[in-house]
Amino acid sequence: MGTSMRKRYPPEEYPFSEDLYVFMEHHPEAEAALKLSAPERFVTIPRIFLSWLPDNHPKAADQIIGVWYFDKNKPYCRKHKKICTFKQDFIVNLGDKGKEYVVYTARKQPPPYVQPIRKFFDEYGENGKFYHEGKQWNHHYAAVDDLPDEPALRQLASTIENNYS
Repeated sequence: MGTSMRKRYPPEEYPFSEDLYVFMEHHPEAEAALKLSAPERFVTIPRIFLSWLPDNHPKAADQIIGVWYFDKNKPYCRKHKKICTFKQDFIVNLGDKGKEYVVYTARKQPPPYVQPIRKFFDEYGENGKFYHEGKQWNHHYAAVDDLPDEPALRQLASTIENNYS
């Protein structure tokens, strides 16, 4: 498989669990679907969010892992009708067991371990919207101030944006 995922994405910069590293090494299509596999375009913000749905949700047992990025290309996003500077991938730890994961992204890769982002919002959201602590999240953001109100995330995002502007 070439260079190990731990060498490509050192734990001190990419706080992934050991189980996720092992899974990705055995399922390179899942790793390839993540924006972190395109460093020429995306800078990973070293802040991982873990969340779970309310107990009454059918997928409440799954852990949701959010990985944040700065898009150096700052493309115009037709769907959101704005420049999308920050983006997010979602990785779901099925049953929170650390054995099987699904990456939800816009990048085309074969299922079952890679699924379209729309499916994530449909399956894990409420009426197609994803919420974390009562606030709607998306996966494209125009500016630092649009990111979730998480001081560490905003500070890291701001620093990275300044380094590439």
